[in-house]
Amino acid sequence: MLRDRFAGEDMWRNLDYGAEECIELANRSPAQREFRRRVFTRIVPTLKDINLFGPRMQETLRELGVLGFSRVNGAEMSAEDERIADEIAELELAARQREVSVTMARGTGSDDNGEDAG
Repeated sequence: MLRDRFAGEDMWRNLDYGAEECIELANRSPAQREFRRRVFTRIVPTLKDINLFGPRMQETLRELGVLGFSRVNGAEMSAEDERIADEIAELELAARQREVSVTMARGTGSDDNGEDAG
């Protein structure tokens, strides 16, 4: 089952770290549950958007407990993701530009304010 794949069953079995206990811990982990929830907030609206949302699919999603995510507007969520990504990129670019300016100032013998250090 897709939901179960996030517990890392193959990994735990191959590593032989007490697979059943590790899988159980992974399944109960709050972080893992949140991760799965977030994944399905993307998957379910997408299935609906691409017309793969027939009765069989809906029943499966109901059994998984994620059918409610079909009410999420995938396009709005994607637009918000893009906005956040752009905001992060701008912040990272500004930070990098500051780093470059400081490095250049040091290379020319100026302090961080662009004034001559000597």
